[in-house]
Amino acid sequence: MKRLLLILPVIGLILLSGCGTSSTTPAAETGTTTPVVQTGTTIVTTTVVDCHSDVNCIQPLFLACTPATFTPPFSASSSLQLEIIEKTNDICDYKMTRSIQGMLVHKECKMPMSLINTDRAIYLFSKTMDPAELAVDQAQQELDAQYCIQI
Repeated sequence: MKRLLLILPVIGLILLSGCGTSSTTPAAETGTTTPVVQTGTTIVTTTVVDCHSDVNCIQPLFLACTPATFTPPFSASSSLQLEIIEKTNDICDYKMTRSIQGMLVHKECKMPMSLINTDRAIYLFSKTMDPAELAVDQAQQELDAQYCIQI
């Protein structure tokens, strides 16, 4: 009987602490876990992959609109930083910062997934001056005007 009386407070303490379950999902090796929505005792989390300056890391994540960051230092060969926020209702929400003639331009884009394609990736991540890519640039700049706002 004495054992039962000692065990009951321990069981009560375990029940009050949520049965020992964690409220977040472990972070990916290359990312962090960020709480997105909290409802009651359930927390939905999103893993954000940090690609640093690795274009090979960010491109497939961008094409799938998977939360990620791309933050190379600005230089002559790097003029873009990108934060992919989320995909909601077939819309990709992302923020980008471009270095244009030494000035930083910050934009937030909410673009339909049908327009997140290889042409968009070439526009954002390519550094060549291939005439075919320049034609892509013009079309993509029109999409910027339609789906992005300066913040």
